[in-house]
Amino acid sequence: MTVRMEQVTVTYGRGAAGSALDGLSLAFRPGDFVGVLGRSGAGKSTLIRCINGLVRPSSGVVEVDGLDMTRIDERGLREARSRIGMVFQQFGLVPRTTALTNVMLGTVGQRPAWRNAVGYFGRDERQRALAALEAVGLGDYASRRVEQLSGGQQQRVAIARAMMQRPTVLLGDEPVSSLDPVTSRGIMELFERVHREDARRITIVNLHDPELALAFCSRIVGLKAGCVVFDGPPGDVTPDVRRTIYGE
Repeated sequence: MTVRMEQVTVTYGRGAAGSALDGLSLAFRPGDFVGVLGRSGAGKSTLIRCINGLVRPSSGVVEVDGLDMTRIDERGLREARSRIGMVFQQFGLVPRTTALTNVMLGTVGQRPAWRNAVGYFGRDERQRALAALEAVGLGDYASRRVEQLSGGQQQRVAIARAMMQRPTVLLGDEPVSSLDPVTSRGIMELFERVHREDARRITIVNLHDPELALAFCSRIVGLKAGCVVFDGPPGDVTPDVRRTIYGE
């Protein structure tokens, strides 16, 4: 499993000022746990969303395991996304349903259409979903509606849902930005644990807090104005590098 982005440009509006990504090239390999840093508007979320096809580049190539995400049709895109776990800032859960049901929904892209149409989940799916909730420390909350859970608990449900896909690529789009510092650290510990369960997995998380990225990630990518201005290990993020990424 590899992820390759070659000369990717995403333009919103007109001219260079509207470019979220500007000729960006990156490659991610099995085992990479990547923290993407940058100021608001640097292109962090766009980078993440290009990988799973939520954003189509204006130009360039995005390949996931050799599959060009910029050229496949909707059916192929759904199949590709079934192997790409995604955790959003705002959780992306169905609030009036239970934690267990939300986790089982992680298998929707891998199931026959008739099962999705009638909302049928088998015994194996229920057992896997319960195991995923246990893994994130919420086994006792399976029957609780997610709207009754705290923000940190909802994000754990979202991670359990991503785990149901058995993803080869796990993406986090600002997954801790709405959480308090203690809860944020707990969520990053959980990301780290899930990442280590599969040596082939690629995990890419964009973060506002550089200290969290330096504490948990094995590789740091710094963006500025849609361009890569740093790519290396956490130990190489010097004060000068921080100024390059964030400015004065």
